[in-house]
Amino acid sequence: MEYIKVYDLKEDKEKIALIQNATLNTDYAGLKMEHGLFGTEEWWQAIEQGLFPKKVIEGTISRVYMSGQGSNYPEFEIESIDGKTQWTREGDERYFIVGKKVRLTYILQEKKKPCKILGKYSETVLTIEIEK
Repeated sequence: MEYIKVYDLKEDKEKIALIQNATLNTDYAGLKMEHGLFGTEEWWQAIEQGLFPKKVIEGTISRVYMSGQGSNYPEFEIESIDGKTQWTREGDERYFIVGKKVRLTYILQEKKKPCKILGKYSETVLTIEIEK
C-alpha cells in the first residue's frame, strides 16, 4: 500500500506557535513541559527517544464530517481493528475520502491543566498518511 503524507506536525508552524503560546502564557491551557517545550528540537528528540507514548492507528476512513457549534470543525473517523475513533482533519482536505486506507501517528502528552471532560492527556497528531 502506498501512502501520501497529508499532514506533518513538523511543518505546521502555526499550530506549534499557538500551542507554545498557550503553554508559556496561560494558566489554563497548553501542555506540561516535562520533555521540553512543544515543537522544539528537544521535544522532537524526546519523541524519538520514546519518552512520550507514541501510537499508530491504521484503518479505513469511515466518515468525513463537520462537527462543533455551527458545524464548522472538520473531522474524520477511522475504523480500525480496535474500533472507531474520531480525529480533526488536518492537511490536504482532498485526500479525506470515505473508504481510503489511513495511518495516523500520535503521541500522548500531559496537559498543563487536566479537565474532567477532556481528560489528562492531549492526543497530539504527528502525521496523517492516506492511501494514494
